[in-house]
Amino acid sequence: MSKDAPAPLPALTVSAVAARLGVAPATLRTWDRRYSLGPSSHTAGSHRRYTGADIARLMIMRRLTLEGVAPSEAARIALATAVDSQMSQSFLADDGTYLPAVPISAHASGAVPKGQARPVDILGDGVTAGFTPSQLASRAYDKDIREALLSAATGFDEVGAIRLVQAVSDARGIADTWTQVVKGTVIELMGSSDLVDPGMDPLSVVKTAVMITLRRAARQKADGSTSDQCIMVTAAPDEVSTLGAHVLSAALNQSDASSAVLLGRLEVPVVRDTIKNTNPAVIVVVSWTEPSTDMDTAVDYCLETAADVPLILTGPSWPTETPAGAHRVRTFIGALHEAQAYVS
Repeated sequence: MSKDAPAPLPALTVSAVAARLGVAPATLRTWDRRYSLGPSSHTAGSHRRYTGADIARLMIMRRLTLEGVAPSEAARIALATAVDSQMSQSFLADDGTYLPAVPISAHASGAVPKGQARPVDILGDGVTAGFTPSQLASRAYDKDIREALLSAATGFDEVGAIRLVQAVSDARGIADTWTQVVKGTVIELMGSSDLVDPGMDPLSVVKTAVMITLRRAARQKADGSTSDQCIMVTAAPDEVSTLGAHVLSAALNQSDASSAVLLGRLEVPVVRDTIKNTNPAVIVVVSWTEPSTDMDTAVDYCLETAADVPLILTGPSWPTETPAGAHRVRTFIGALHEAQAYVS
């Protein structure tokens, strides 16, 4: 090795590589598990480490996913590209992080391989999601779309996540987008136990994308409901279940029902005033976690003071034995159909 040649990059841990690439460690573990883009070096004690060649492939993967290429396709290209241990060194910035621009293939520069459809421009803004309109509408591509959303979330690509969720929602509707794409991504992100810097929460990226999509759908609807009977949807006081409540309410509105979300904790005074002021046709309570004492009390209050208003309890954490008079529906689609039936 000449004295001018860069010193070989030492084998690095997953956390070190994640920091240099600007992704979450969970993303690297996902790429390893799903696409075999993992560390190839072993140290004493069988600890796996990323070599320079490994990192070069990850740089390719990172660059392509940022450009909107589906993760499975990006991984295929990364694995097929000839790299060496020095390639990653040539893209190091002064601060020790990697430069994002990696010239790798015609695909990355916008060319489309022969026989493949050109990706659709999401919202006509020049940013591609890496999927054709027919792919966005097809459940056959659910896995790839979820992976693309997960990559956007862990890469903190808010714009990419928003465009992807909006595109799928336009193609399929809110209910299918939630059950087939977003919910699985949320559950995977909830399972992460990584230490991150303040503000670096991938789940918040998905939540923002969903909430913006729901607001957009509400504007498009423009009070086009054919029902004057309001469905009140409320949630346990945790963020994830609040997101599910908003999605369920938006899906009801998209089906020509009229629905609104009750904000805040589900407590007796809130329930009393809301029932008095809105006279809801149906009340749906969504819970992703074990219901609290306040919620149990509020549910009992609904049953006692609004016995003529159907009460639906939905979500994965409601106990099998529910208060007499309440109707437990485990699935999102089941709750959607049950609530619709009461106002049809």
